[in-house]
Amino acid sequence: MACVRARLSAVAVLLLAAGGTRADELGDLLSGGPLVRVEHGEDNRFRRALCLADVDAPVEVVWAVIAEPSRYKEFMPRVKRITVVDEGPNQKLVSYLLDTPFSDTAYTLRFKLDPVARTIDARHVSGDIRGSEYAWKLTAQGPETTRIHYGGVTRNYSSVAQRFEDDSQTVTVGVNVVGLMAAVKAVKSRSEATWKKQKAAGATVRAAGDGGVP
Repeated sequence: MACVRARLSAVAVLLLAAGGTRADELGDLLSGGPLVRVEHGEDNRFRRALCLADVDAPVEVVWAVIAEPSRYKEFMPRVKRITVVDEGPNQKLVSYLLDTPFSDTAYTLRFKLDPVARTIDARHVSGDIRGSEYAWKLTAQGPETTRIHYGGVTRNYSSVAQRFEDDSQTVTVGVNVVGLMAAVKAVKSRSEATWKKQKAAGATVRAAGDGGVP
């Protein structure tokens, strides 16, 4: 466990440093992959984390990926089962069963979607990780580039893992950073693969219409 703590502590330090960068440097930094900013309160305790990533796909494509939680099991890590209940326009109850160390994690979040702003607010309703909350936001950076903002906080996770917590909250920071990063990487990969297929299909249709070979 000491090795795990050391690795997570090192990651947290690097991510904190990255979180302090100026906005005009962000695009260059994100070209190397997703980054996470760790935020602390006035008491220097962990408050929340925010993961940022640039995706090589139009914002409409990325939105279609995150706005359909019923398909998360196809690409999100550790999802064993997911069920979605529509509560009304742009509001869903999303129940997860995750394959996590020591025991599975089961919980339900309420998703509130805003297709115009391209945001999703997700808050804990029942089950494990009581009090947790998350938020997705997409912004177009160009015709074929989208920036993902995915932030939040996971609270009341595994009681076994929390036994190893230290004064620096290494375990809490690690759980939050790893969880956000894994979700963003999954969405980025899914979106880019989807866009690649759509472009290839479009090229094939155009070539067929021109009587040529793609």
